[in-house]
Amino acid sequence: MQPSFHRRPGTTLVEILLFLGFFGICAGVIISVIAFSNEQRLRQQVVSAVDQEGAQLLQLLLRRVHSAERILDPASGHTGSILALQMADEAQNPTIIASQSGTVIVVQRETLQQLTSSKSVASALTVRNTSVSLSRQSVEVSFQLTRTIPLPSPLSFTRTFELTASLFPSDAPTGGQCGCSEPSCEAGIYRWNVCTNDVCTEAAISLSCL
Repeated sequence: MQPSFHRRPGTTLVEILLFLGFFGICAGVIISVIAFSNEQRLRQQVVSAVDQEGAQLLQLLLRRVHSAERILDPASGHTGSILALQMADEAQNPTIIASQSGTVIVVQRETLQQLTSSKSVASALTVRNTSVSLSRQSVEVSFQLTRTIPLPSPLSFTRTFELTASLFPSDAPTGGQCGCSEPSCEAGIYRWNVCTNDVCTEAAISLSCL
C-alpha cells in the first residue's frame, strides 16, 4: 500500500499582509487610547494643582484681612492692583499683597515672601475696597492662576479666584501709632513707610505699580 501525501495549504503573502495590517490598526488604536488617557491624566493633575493652590492662597488672604485693623490702599470705593493693610503688630505693619512678575507676594513691613508656586503664573490681581465706613471695612480680591499642561503641543489652564472678606472690628487699634503716610504709587514705584522707635522711615524695599 502506497502512502499518500497531502499538500497542506501554506500562508499566502496576502494573508500575511492582512495580518500585519490588522495588527497595525490594533496597535494604533491601543497607542491612541494610551496617549489620550495620559493627556487626560496630565490635564487633571494641572487642574487639581491650580485649584489647590488657589484655595490655599484665598485662605491666606482671608486670614490676613481678618487680622488687619484698617485698609490703607485702595481707598474706600476704589479699585487697585495692590492691597495694603494696617496691622496691630509693627513687625507686620504694613502688610502689602501684590502681583509682581507673575507671582503673588506679601510684604510684612520690609520682608517679602512669594505666595505662589514657580509653576504658576499669577495675573489680573484686582482689589476693590467695598467698605461702607471705617468701622465696617471690607474688600473684594480676585486673581488668576495659569499653569502649562506638559503635552507635546503644550496647552495652558487658567482659573479665576475671588474673595470677599470683612475686617474684624477692633475697639482700640494699636497699629500705625507713628502716623506714617499711607502707601502710594508714584511714577510706577509703590512706596511705604515703617515705624521705628516712633519715627517714620521709608521702607528699604519697594514694588512696581501701575
